[in-house]
Amino acid sequence: MRGVQGDHRAHWPGDAIVSTMLSLSDDLCSCLEKGMKTLRTEMREALVTYWFAGRTPERTTFQQVATFVNGLKELQDASDMEEYCEVADRMSRLAIISGGLDRNNEVGH
Repeated sequence: MRGVQGDHRAHWPGDAIVSTMLSLSDDLCSCLEKGMKTLRTEMREALVTYWFAGRTPERTTFQQVATFVNGLKELQDASDMEEYCEVADRMSRLAIISGGLDRNNEVGH
């Protein structure tokens, strides 16, 4: 950071990498954010693929995955910000998110 001079570089180049890493470390929550349209779109396919490949936490059910993926579709199709916020709020309380992952990578209760 010492080499950065002037206001033309508002941030350290590593900030973009760290921001991406933080978003992807909690991608289930990150894809609920309005600006994460691409992540939401990719998550709809990837989450199902990961579940079938056995790469989700052991106790994650297909019903949880399907409910979450359907919610992502609702977010994409929301007609206005109010509808978007209602769906995102409902999704944030789903078991797949609210239970979270503990440090042993197991779904919480």
